[in-house]
Amino acid sequence: MPLTIVFLGKEEKNFQYILSAFSDGAYHFDFVQLEQLESASSRLREANLIILDTLPYPERQFGRFYALRQDARLATTPVLALVKDTPPRLRYRLVNMGITDYLAVPFDRLDLQVRVRNILASNHRPASPESASPGQASAVKALQILKTMHREMDNSILNLDRDEFLNKVLAALRELCNAHFAMLFEPGEEDELILSHVQPGDELLQPGLRLGISDTPILLKALRAGEPTFLSSISPDNPFVTLVNSFFNLKAQSVIVCPIQVQNPLEAPGAPGGQAPPGLTPAGSALPGFAAAGPAPGEQLPRGQTPRGQAIRSVLCILKTDREKLTEYHYLLVQNFARLLIHSYQISSLQQEMKERLNNRAWQFYFEFLEQVLDQISFGILVVGQGRRIAYLNANAAALLSVAAPEALHRPLGEILGEETADTILRAGRETVAGGERPEFELPTAEGKPKLVGFSVQEFTDKRSQEQGYIISLKDITSNKEIQEEMRRVDRLASLGVLVSGIAHEIRNPLAGIKAMVQTFQDELAEDDPKNEYVERIIRLVNRLDKLLRTLFSYAKPSKPNRQYCSIETILTDVVSLVRQKLRQNNIKLAERLHPELPKVFIDPSQIQQVLVNLLLNSIEAIDKGGEISISIYPFDPATVNGGRNRLSRLASGNGEQYVEIKIRDNGCGISPENLKHIFNPFFTTKPFGTGLGLSIVYQIIKENAGQIYYESKEGEGTTCYLYLPAQRISQLQMQEAGE
Repeated sequence: MPLTIVFLGKEEKNFQYILSAFSDGAYHFDFVQLEQLESASSRLREANLIILDTLPYPERQFGRFYALRQDARLATTPVLALVKDTPPRLRYRLVNMGITDYLAVPFDRLDLQVRVRNILASNHRPASPESASPGQASAVKALQILKTMHREMDNSILNLDRDEFLNKVLAALRELCNAHFAMLFEPGEEDELILSHVQPGDELLQPGLRLGISDTPILLKALRAGEPTFLSSISPDNPFVTLVNSFFNLKAQSVIVCPIQVQNPLEAPGAPGGQAPPGLTPAGSALPGFAAAGPAPGEQLPRGQTPRGQAIRSVLCILKTDREKLTEYHYLLVQNFARLLIHSYQISSLQQEMKERLNNRAWQFYFEFLEQVLDQISFGILVVGQGRRIAYLNANAAALLSVAAPEALHRPLGEILGEETADTILRAGRETVAGGERPEFELPTAEGKPKLVGFSVQEFTDKRSQEQGYIISLKDITSNKEIQEEMRRVDRLASLGVLVSGIAHEIRNPLAGIKAMVQTFQDELAEDDPKNEYVERIIRLVNRLDKLLRTLFSYAKPSKPNRQYCSIETILTDVVSLVRQKLRQNNIKLAERLHPELPKVFIDPSQIQQVLVNLLLNSIEAIDKGGEISISIYPFDPATVNGGRNRLSRLASGNGEQYVEIKIRDNGCGISPENLKHIFNPFFTTKPFGTGLGLSIVYQIIKENAGQIYYESKEGEGTTCYLYLPAQRISQLQMQEAGE
């Protein structure tokens, strides 16, 4: 009675090639559509073998194949799956689902026939192992070993030890074929094979058997055919047998030589431009000249031709020394176990590819992370290598030096900073700065005012190239220097204030006595006495000294401000009325620009009035007759202004404080850069009869009122005074209007 084979798949026409392979009438064939699996379960139960076509279904739909093993009545029915040759994981999934065996497409008719016969034979073997024939028992054992090895490969796909696995395959083949040796050769020099694995006897690998391909006909035939070639009876003068017998000290009777063909990544489908798709680069080198083109799309692959995109990576040899000859069964065994070797090569390549990708990603992550860290630190990092050329600079260093990072790389440091500055910096790396102070240098800017940059230098050695270089850290310390200078000024003023207060007090008491005695003396003189003129002159000089002492007391012990919210417009009106006569006398124009919605300022109005009067009088005195003074007052938010403006460096921009900016500009004689540094120092003056205390007192008053004062000036062009006073918070819309 013929055995029943059921085709299970999408379309019956896909099985025509299989039908043509079985024309002897030994089998009955039926077709069941996979979509009708449940309704046709009774027909499947009658099958002796199910051939499952998985090709039309994407991998995400492989779950539907579980139904073949979930039905208890189908659990013992063998299933042969037709599966795509790549990727290898498809066949692993099928094996894990419980599929009996698989056949990679394209396949040879003979391979199909032998595979079907073996599956049917193993499925219908006698229940008692003692009653099974030796051939059946060997086939069952071979299937079990294949299944076990596939599972092992599947479970260890990321950590498969290829050498250990190859030895297992060779040991299994040697046992199943009852062979004397199972050997694996890999490419050596051109036209040469070198023995790389052998079972049994790894000690035979040293010094190693070498075979010349062109001198060994059986190797040449197998490599050109691209499939197993076997000799069941070997002539003693065969070059291959002669060499092997002399190496192993035996007499070979029959041999199978099987080329191991692995996907060629440069010709693999989906590899554009000849680039290898990820994970398909095989381990080892291909044998030169043994990669052949396959059939055109739709054609069947002729027997013996190497498929398109494949190359021979190694050669498997099975050697028998007894009288038992190698058969078609052994040929089939070698073919199936050769697939395990192919997959081990591919998995090894996947492992290597994944390792390289992980390493690359790890390096990329560390590099990007480090670059982000270096770009976000608050100081510049500059690495100078051989030839004093810039090897690296972070974003802060590029901004500090006003250069684009890509343009600065590999350029000499002297081109960026100037040779003299570069020499100073690198010399500091070899010297210790006196007092442990951080060295610094001036960096010119586009605005004309130099930027003060502090730096430190550390010598280093690149361990990869043993190249000597320097790591330079840079920090803009212009604002820090200004703050330090201001703190020194405050300390100096405080110390001077204590001294002045004591001296003024000691002078004022005897001065009061002198004035009292002079007035008493004046009372005793007659009105027409000529001595009255001397007495009055003494009194005037005493009064002048007393006025100076009051100024000194005002400087030494300024009164605490009575701060309150008030209108800056009202204060300005009172100030202008006080200096209007002075403006007319000197023919000076006064221009006022006030924002229409100014917030109230939180100050002592009388003190700020004194400040504004003093500042306007200074501007008037600096102008030759016929000049102009402008006063502009606008709301001001430090958070909306570029922090690089030095006059704003100490305003409370981080806590939402609001200010009013008062800008007083004149077109007078201006102040030299040297004098501009000292204008707030007590007793510093350029006026013939000045005391030098006016701006010192102004500075203290502004400081006591939580404001800031800043001067900009150019000799011969005029002076601008910026005054910032704390104010009420105003809306964002008002700030935008102020900016306009």
